[in-house]
Amino acid sequence: MIDWRLLFSPRFWFAIGWNPLQPRTGFIMAAVFGLFLVAGATLWFFASRRDRFDPPLRRALKRFGHVFFTVGLLGLFFTLTAYEQAGVFAARFWFLLLLLIFAVWLGSEAWRAHILIPAEREAASIKERLKKYFGKKRQ
Repeated sequence: MIDWRLLFSPRFWFAIGWNPLQPRTGFIMAAVFGLFLVAGATLWFFASRRDRFDPPLRRALKRFGHVFFTVGLLGLFFTLTAYEQAGVFAARFWFLLLLLIFAVWLGSEAWRAHILIPAEREAASIKERLKKYFGKKRQ
């Protein structure tokens, strides 16, 4: 049975020498971070489809793909080092730091997508409407 109170104690998260990951826990963590990698690669793939999305949405999808791919890669690295008990990289506080990075980065990208995509679309539509009043560039 898991003692959930341990998750809220600093001694649990910031101890350098700790018990190794159990095989089941290591597998679950590797699967979760592997899913992050797959999600990031999938977002990159769909963002590369030029005919489906407009440029601001494509950039937002690529940026979300960067978030998931990077966190998945770092998470797999820290899971491997924790499973192999590889010194300071095996400490639990790396997972807290990774969770914090993920939350802040994903939140900033969500804010950017929510605020900037509509503004970019509006600017593009205004530019399209005004384009008929201005001549084309001469070569």
